Order: sequence, then structure tokens, then C-alpha cells
Amino acid sequence: MSQLDAQGEAHEALGTAVASYGQRVLSDPHALGNLVADLLPDLPRERSLLVTGAEADIAAEMREHVERHHLDPDTAVQLVASALSERRSISLAAGLWVASEYAQALGYRVRPYPSAVPAGPVPQRPPGQFWPPPQQPWTPNGATPQSWPPAGPPPGQSWPPPQPSSGGPRNSWSGRKRALIAGAAAAALIGGYLIAATFAHTFPFTKSRPAAASAAVHSPRPTPKPTHPATPAPTGPRLAAGVAPLVQLLPGGIDDPATQCQNNPPPYSFDMQGRVAALVCTDPSLPKDSQVYAYQLDSQAHFEATWQSFNKVIGFTGANPGPNCPPAKGGEGTVPMHAPWFPPRSGQVLECLTVRDSNGPPQPVYIWTLPTEDAFLLAVGPPNSSFAALNTWFTTRSMPQASPSPSAS
Repeated sequence: MSQLDAQGEAHEALGTAVASYGQRVLSDPHALGNLVADLLPDLPRERSLLVTGAEADIAAEMREHVERHHLDPDTAVQLVASALSERRSISLAAGLWVASEYAQALGYRVRPYPSAVPAGPVPQRPPGQFWPPPQQPWTPNGATPQSWPPAGPPPGQSWPPPQPSSGGPRNSWSGRKRALIAGAAAAALIGGYLIAATFAHTFPFTKSRPAAASAAVHSPRPTPKPTHPATPAPTGPRLAAGVAPLVQLLPGGIDDPATQCQNNPPPYSFDMQGRVAALVCTDPSLPKDSQVYAYQLDSQAHFEATWQSFNKVIGFTGANPGPNCPPAKGGEGTVPMHAPWFPPRSGQVLECLTVRDSNGPPQPVYIWTLPTEDAFLLAVGPPNSSFAALNTWFTTRSMPQASPSPSAS
């Protein structure tokens, strides 16, 4: 392993470029290349990475995530780095370094990222395979796979439960190509009218898939001009110290969150306190018409309060749940859970139950908590499906492909 920008020279050079030409230089690879060639003659790797960032216009991607869709800067860095490393065949560590440098040049406050990158060639992702390879299957404590009764799905619980309306139905979000999230799309029309159920804001159960965003347009070579003020860093909830960003906690089947996930902004029917990030994702390893939702809070206290509110809204009473997931017919279940990088601990559980979208068909749901990361996630199976496919997916694909960074212990 070798260190990128050990003396901070590349960081200073990028700051000098922005101070001299404004932030638009970050989107002009020719102009930035000329500048860093003069400023960093002895740092060829750092020069190459900075120019690669300009060629991919990651500055525009970063602004899109933070300023338009209100993601926190650390999550934006993770999304941009993931997309950049795949598009340009560079290591994720190198992608994180250059993405964080661009974020700081734009005026965003982000946590420091390790700049150690592997020496030698970048490993290539095998066609049609997940990278890294998926982990060995795991099972929650006490979980015993069960077949869904052939007589048909259980009646399930009301989905959503009756709640006072929190306003009109909101628009769903379209996807974006690689690291760009497109603007809001029209809400789905069902039976000639919009479903106005309160919980539709959080669980729309729409079947749209991410759509490609238009390619970024590079600005012409800039001319010297007075320094532009940096974009002010956004305020709001931030990750607690030592907590891994939500994008690093997603199931292993989501191998490209930049295209498979969308921001899931408020309002919500449950009380979400201290929201840092909220995503809705399509996992290709799940059955068609399934979705994964993921939420992360800024503290343990806000995680606990939000989790309790969420359970109340979906109707998971916890008064007399069964000891297994999948649950008994028509019931609910909860079991302690552990997995690679998530050893057993209090409050780390798997819940399972059947839900309904308004008066729609029943759908199986698995919900699991990651209390060390102030996060919880859920997978919603297709309408009228059994728990069998969802359980198989959960035992093999629900955990991250690699150890979350900075730590999940």
C-alpha cells in the first residue's frame, strides 16, 4: 500500500486552482490538467486522479447529491467515489480520496478518508459477477426456513394503518445514471386516482426502475477571474463518530448504488428524528417488484426513537411475536440477528410480517436493525408472494459485500 498526497500538496494545488479560476475549473480537465502539471510535477498519481475527477465532472455530481437532493456530504462522497471507481477502473480508496478532495474544494465539510491505495494493477470486476464475491450465507439465530402455505397468503396487517393525513401524495423519484440522481417524476396513477395513504410517502410500492440521466456537460476552458466564494456547507444532522455511511450498509446484491438507489426524502408517516440519509433501492438479486428501504439517523437516541415510531406505524406490536422468521401464517416474528461484521448485541434483531399497501395485496417484509450504525433496513417482497424467496435472499445477500467503513463493531 502507498499513500496519496502524504504532504498535502495535491490538496493545496486543488485549492489554488479554485481560488484562481473559480469552482468551474473542477469541471474543465484541460485547464485543471495544465494547472496541476505545473503545481504537482512530482506527484503523477495525484495529478492523474484530479484530472480524472474533472473528466468525469464529479463536481457537478457532488452538487447534485448535496444541493438538489439534500444528501449529507459524506454520503455524496461515497456515491461519487463508487461510481467513479467503476467507470474509470480505479480502486475505491483512490475514488474516495479524489471525491473527498473535490468535496472540500466545493466547500463541503467531510470526514477524512484514508488515502492508502494498493500498489500494482487495479483488480478488474469479472463480467456478470458481484465484486467482491458474496460472503458465505448466514442465518439469524433461531430462524428456521418455512414454506408458505399453498392455500394462499395470510390476510396480513393493514398497510398502511389508519393515520391522519400528512398532506397530499408526493412524487416518486426517478433514478440516475451512475452518480447523478434525476429530478422528481410524476406520482403513479392507480385505478384513475392517486393513492393518498399516509404510508405511501415511505413505501410507495411503485414498480418504476432507475432511468439513465443525461450526460454531464463540461464547461469551456475558464479564463482567470476573481476568486468565487466557496459554496457554504449544508447544515443538518450528521453521522455520529465512527459510524459507517448508509451506502456502505446496503445489501450485497446492490453492487452499484449510484444506479440502483434513489434518495427517499420526507415526509414520512412515522416520526423520523435526526435523519442523515434515506434510500429506496432495487436489488437485482431479489425477485422482480421487490424493493429495499434503508434509513440512518444521527445518534443512538434518535435511532431508538425512530425505530419505535416505525414499528408502531407498520403495526408490529411485539407483544407476542413468534420466535422465527419467516413467521407463522398470518403472524409476525422477531429473532436476534448476527452476521459478518455485526456480532450479536442487544437490539440487533430481524422482524418479519405481512403488510398491505392500502387495500392492495399482501406483501412479505423483512426488517433488520444495525444499532451500531444507527440504521435499519427492510426488504419488501412482491405482492402475493411467499416468504420463501425473501428468506433465501436474506440469508445470502442482505449483508454488505465488504466490511463497512469506518467500522461496524
